[in-house]
Amino acid sequence: MRSIQVGKKKIKIMGSAIAPFYYKQAFGSSLTGDLIKLGEVENDITKIDDVSILQMIWAMAKAVDRNISPFIDWLEEIEFINLDEILTDVAEEASNACFRPSQEKTDQNNN
Repeated sequence: MRSIQVGKKKIKIMGSAIAPFYYKQAFGSSLTGDLIKLGEVENDITKIDDVSILQMIWAMAKAVDRNISPFIDWLEEIEFINLDEILTDVAEEASNACFRPSQEKTDQNNN
């Protein structure tokens, strides 16, 4: 779990097993699939889907606080976003929900 600054709001996000469920339930697509698409545009920032990034933030914020406002209402509370400041944190945290190494692999790497 980490905190990010979105506009003037500090938001706690957590890449956990429930975040992809909330994402799929609310937006009808896969958080993992959209995260992979985000990684594929690293050489061409004009292809970044800022709405997908906001959806990822919302789903991971919902993993922290189940009583979060519905996405549209939550989005209306945000004045602006600065992708330069949050993109890495969002991608890393979303990766935690989808691509954590198994404990066995972690143990092997530590030995």
